[in-house]
Amino acid sequence: MDYSVPWDDFAKFDLIILSREGREYTQFYRDRDANPPNRGTARWLTPAQEQKFEDYVNAGGKLFHYHDGFSYPKGNAISRVARSFFVRHPQIVNINVTTTGKMPALTEGITPFTVADEEYQVEMDESQTSVFLESHSPEHGRAPQGWAHTYGKGKVAVLIPGHNAATINHPMMLRCQQNIIGWLTA
Repeated sequence: MDYSVPWDDFAKFDLIILSREGREYTQFYRDRDANPPNRGTARWLTPAQEQKFEDYVNAGGKLFHYHDGFSYPKGNAISRVARSFFVRHPQIVNINVTTTGKMPALTEGITPFTVADEEYQVEMDESQTSVFLESHSPEHGRAPQGWAHTYGKGKVAVLIPGHNAATINHPMMLRCQQNIIGWLTA
């Protein structure tokens, strides 16, 4: 795995996808951040690194937060750009995913589907973004699963389902990913 990130070259990219899924990433960041100043708490990204993403989007960049790619401290750059904050995720359950009728370009070809996934609980002001995908489960009720908005001169999209290969490769999830990339790069 290549963990080098071109922090000062983001402007060269038309699109950045931020996702930290993978057990090897967890170990890498725990090893990296095991000593002070983080006192053993893995930070994934430092506040200065988070700021690079916000600067990129403000300047016209396109950012796709996939699955846990927006799970950073409340009030820092990533949560500002995502216009949301990860609270927790309960156990994996079957979630019924549907479109909301907002942002048709992001939901074209998407029909209701069910996947077994973590139904993230987030804090967000839905008046500041457009939730285009939501889930419902008997265990947890309704939860936003996809949202998008402009930010500065750029665009941001967040897509939550994707904890396991079966969800990532579900035909409707593949279509969601394609639609998001198409919207971001249009």
